Amino acid sequence: DSPFFHVSGYYQKLARTFFEDQSFGAPRIAKAVCLPSFQPEWALVLVGSERAKYHSLVLCQAQTQIYPNLDAPVAVTRMERELPSDVALPLCDIWLTMISRARHPKSRTAGLDGVSYHFEARAMAAKTWSPHAGTAPGRLVSLCHSLCRFVEKSADQVATVDDIRQAIDSLAAHCRARYGSQ
Repeated sequence: DSPFFHVSGYYQKLARTFFEDQSFGAPRIAKAVCLPSFQPEWALVLVGSERAKYHSLVLCQAQTQIYPNLDAPVAVTRMERELPSDVALPLCDIWLTMISRARHPKSRTAGLDGVSYHFEARAMAAKTWSPHAGTAPGRLVSLCHSLCRFVEKSADQVATVDDIRQAIDSLAAHCRARYGSQ
């Protein structure tokens, strides 16, 4: 039930709200959509191209939860910030690595409350539900939250380009240790 491939109901509303009416000005390379149970949803989009010298992160935040408002429009706040290519390209690589390593769980991992995260790149998609912090999916989610703070330029806990580089490197090292060479 990725919001990028599902065609009805809640996921369709998410796709329309975050992606249909938004002009990104460049191709979308990678996306993450966060679906918390009790807070407004948000989407993070890396735009540019894999060979471009210019990349940016676009953060789209719903002003109210989309889920209970399926029949009403939901306002979206959009913020954008340039991301250096020497960070964007390794980010694309780790995003693709994580999606390509995704597998169906042996047992159901979703519940009624928690947070679902959906990821997409190169027409591939994967999702996770409330992952544990030390796992590869948990590290990818943590990276997404750092990217959001980077775009927001929050006064508290500002994520810098160096923090993002370090998170990408850490996740890549975790993947190499867990899965072997990429």
